[in-house]
Amino acid sequence: MSAPVSPLIAEEARIQRLAHATQLFEEGDYENCIKELEAARDEAKKAGVEEDFRLEHNLALSRFNAGGAREPGALLEELKTLAERSGARAAAAAAQEESGRAAAAAAAAAAAAGVAGNGGNGTKATESPDSSRRKENGADGQMSIGDAIALLHNDEDTLVSDVLVNYNIAIVEYSLKQFSSALERLERLFKTVSYLPDYLACNVCFLLLDTHLALAQQEPGEFLMQRAGDVLAHLDKAFPALTKKTPTKKGANKEARSVIALPTGHSPVDPVSFKYLHHIYRAKVFLCSSATKQAKREIKWCMSVGNQNPTSMFLKSNLEFLGKNYTKSIKLLNAFHGTDLDSSLPALYYNNLGCIHFAMGKTRAAEHYFYKALLMNEDIYRSSPDDQSEPSQPSSAKGRAKAQSLPPGLKGKPEKEGASSQGEREREVTMHSFSRDRKTSILYNNGLMQLLSGNAELAFECFLGASPVYSKNPWLWLRLSECCIASHEQNVEQRQRESGASATVVGEGGDRVLRLPVTPTPAEEQTVSGEAAADGGIFREGLGLKGNPFGVMSLAYAEICLTTCLRLIDEANAAASKQSEASQSSPRQEELRLCALANLAFVALACGSPHKALSWAGKVLSKDSPKSVYTGLLYMYAAEAQCMLNNLEGALASLERLLTQDTHAAVQGISKASSEAFRYSLLHNLAVTCAMTGAIDQARNHLSSAVLVCPSSSFHEFVRLQAYVELRAGRSDAALDALQRGRVSGTITVMPSQSLAANESL
Repeated sequence: MSAPVSPLIAEEARIQRLAHATQLFEEGDYENCIKELEAARDEAKKAGVEEDFRLEHNLALSRFNAGGAREPGALLEELKTLAERSGARAAAAAAQEESGRAAAAAAAAAAAAGVAGNGGNGTKATESPDSSRRKENGADGQMSIGDAIALLHNDEDTLVSDVLVNYNIAIVEYSLKQFSSALERLERLFKTVSYLPDYLACNVCFLLLDTHLALAQQEPGEFLMQRAGDVLAHLDKAFPALTKKTPTKKGANKEARSVIALPTGHSPVDPVSFKYLHHIYRAKVFLCSSATKQAKREIKWCMSVGNQNPTSMFLKSNLEFLGKNYTKSIKLLNAFHGTDLDSSLPALYYNNLGCIHFAMGKTRAAEHYFYKALLMNEDIYRSSPDDQSEPSQPSSAKGRAKAQSLPPGLKGKPEKEGASSQGEREREVTMHSFSRDRKTSILYNNGLMQLLSGNAELAFECFLGASPVYSKNPWLWLRLSECCIASHEQNVEQRQRESGASATVVGEGGDRVLRLPVTPTPAEEQTVSGEAAADGGIFREGLGLKGNPFGVMSLAYAEICLTTCLRLIDEANAAASKQSEASQSSPRQEELRLCALANLAFVALACGSPHKALSWAGKVLSKDSPKSVYTGLLYMYAAEAQCMLNNLEGALASLERLLTQDTHAAVQGISKASSEAFRYSLLHNLAVTCAMTGAIDQARNHLSSAVLVCPSSSFHEFVRLQAYVELRAGRSDAALDALQRGRVSGTITVMPSQSLAANESL
């Protein structure tokens, strides 16, 4: 009969087994790693050791990688369960420890009271370390949230293990593009970074920055960049030694008692890599904040270190693109195109080329590049599993899934070469490949280009394709509504062309009247069939962009999209107000809100609902209206709604109020042609309203001003307008002469050219 094994010897053997499992994990031998971990778990159960959540965590990661990283949803649920159980145990232990401290404090207070009662010479009770720490964090003795979370865990290993599990959950959520959930989790972890080892604190901060940058593209808001700036400021303050050439090394690292799935244990962060990534993230934040001067300085430093690094090259190209130096931007992209760096780079390369060529006015070339980008994007699902992602991405193929000890983006150890051939591979969807998928961004960019090019139907389908990721972006819903409105206008124009200008005669004898064709109401309007647009080109071929699975292009759907846009803006403003005391929305958000309200008023008018149009316009016009082109449109829409309600006085009041304002300031930021068209529309509507109320002289005065800013494409409308004014004045001969000659009538006084400057405010 063998002697019983000593508990210390058994624990040492278990630690060695776990260390061997760590080595197997790093080598990519996940099957044997799982066997070692399961054996260590069985030994712990036999020895009566309490459940080790770190071991269960590593088992989950090993099984996930052994399965080819194809089931991220299952991994996410398993990690969340582990996090809840670990958090519950830590809370119970903290509560028990707190109750013990409270009992000890009560006993000490009773003893001190007894001594004082006997002679008044009792010694003062010693202040506990926790109470002194509370006083250090605030004069009122309140603890910070980070202190509370740290004290919830009775030792450093427990805190690190709990943070590491939540960190890996955030990685999976980020890889699955669940950025809001990842942000919420990382914000909680960020409060504890002061208590974490350097390697884990850096990982949390860099992943948090990546999440802020990803959300800034989908949920525009200044507070996201402000929070990113806070993270960068913390890195500057917490890791000053890491940015120096000769970093100060800390003491010896503790030996891990369980596998944490780290390549080299708790190793110090490489100062060179940290400094490079720090400048990369600063450049990204500055670019998203439109701080081009600061971004240029950061990018210059990064390129001086790694001139051929794709991340710094892309950032430099984006900087030149923002400066409208398109030729140099293309040269920078072409500098590294064709190199075998990452299978996801070609899609990004062609996407950026599409954006640049569209900005240059080359629509056909841009469409071709977006199409190429979508095709190249599919290659990430056929690439080798050991392809590395670009350095700045936190979702690298193996490093992030293993919670590596180096900051995000640094290359880890390569895995073993798989059995797949180097030729064409079958399409394989894994978490790592999906995290690098840029299809939604490419579709959104192409949709915006198609919308501005007049292809509303194809743009609508592209925006719907981007909706799974951009559903929290209010701009997406605004673009969807604009597609519906543009399609409605195209349908109306097409019906007018098909019907022609023929009029029907109604009545007999002296009661005969001419009736012009009436445009069908939206209730009679047929929904869009979803057939290919004439200019759809190659973009529809083989990409599955057929039909509208989530909605149809109609004014009713446009109203739904616009109300969703307003709701998302309100939610973003509410979230921003929680982050700072200032609850006022940013100018960009306010401009977006005005645009959505103007479109809602237009949709209501097109649907024959003047009361609803007045309601939407009143949300802006009833207050101190900001000077914007959308405010001017709301004034004109309100006037048209008043005309539909036969309230000519109210319509005239709305238009005159807009006329008395500084309309030149209201149309700033748009082209000169659009500005003149806006002024002409205002004067045109004023002339019509005055003619309807019988103020013929005022109508002619407005016509005299309108002819000076009338665009050439609208001159035929001006001719018909002056004919209408003459008819209202009872001068049918003058009206007929104006229509036959097709020029300005003699009753309209045209101001000399030197008077044009005096009318710039119109």
